[in-house]
Amino acid sequence: MHFVGCLLIACACLCVAHSPEFTLGFVESVTVLSTQRGKGYGRMLMEHLIAEARRLRVDRLHLTSNPKRVAANVLYQKLGFVRYDTNCYQLEFL
Repeated sequence: MHFVGCLLIACACLCVAHSPEFTLGFVESVTVLSTQRGKGYGRMLMEHLIAEARRLRVDRLHLTSNPKRVAANVLYQKLGFVRYDTNCYQLEFL
């Protein structure tokens, strides 16, 4: 048997930033292929990122998620993320 290609099912990015006070982690671009959602891939991916953040001694792990992504937001809360109100600002250079 040989493979002609591969299929990317889920991906995410863990960004780490160091400041004088904290080491901060940011989870970015969490995506699961639409036909594969609900099978636990998102949970496995997030658990891996959390473990990696702990290994890197991250003090705080941040993520943002669109409120319309109900299942994703439920997952993040089940994993221990706490929603907080903030003034979120953005500066675009496009």
